[in-house]
Amino acid sequence: MKNLKFLILPLLVLGLFATSCSSDDDSNDNVDTIVGTWKVTDVWQNGVSVYALLQMVAPCPLENKYILANDYSMKVETFEPIGETNSCVPGETQNGNWSKEGSTYFVSFEGQTTNSEVDFLDNNNFTTIIEVEGEQAKVKLTRQ
Repeated sequence: MKNLKFLILPLLVLGLFATSCSSDDDSNDNVDTIVGTWKVTDVWQNGVSVYALLQMVAPCPLENKYILANDYSMKVETFEPIGETNSCVPGETQNGNWSKEGSTYFVSFEGQTTNSEVDFLDNNNFTTIIEVEGEQAKVKLTRQ
């Protein structure tokens, strides 16, 4: 269960993929399918969904919104717990940049760049693999 809490940290640090807040989200003028606002909707470890468990032990990072814009900027609207409760409040907004080479996306925050392969299930859902403390997890994000 300790590892499950740490699965969420890379989502915050990596800031994997967000969307633009402007009204052109549904436009065909987007530079890439990834442009939009995304939220984690499932997490699998060893082929088993651990999303419900994460909602119980670390629900706030699951509320984070990842926003990628046409100008290759991105922001992550984070959520933080209130005391020892499972209630969440808005936290810091983190700003960064994204880019793409082939099917690999790169995300830069505070001078650190990470990359990940993305598998689009359709225009509104994609999965990616993250690694935390040597453990791999598959994360599904859905367009908001």
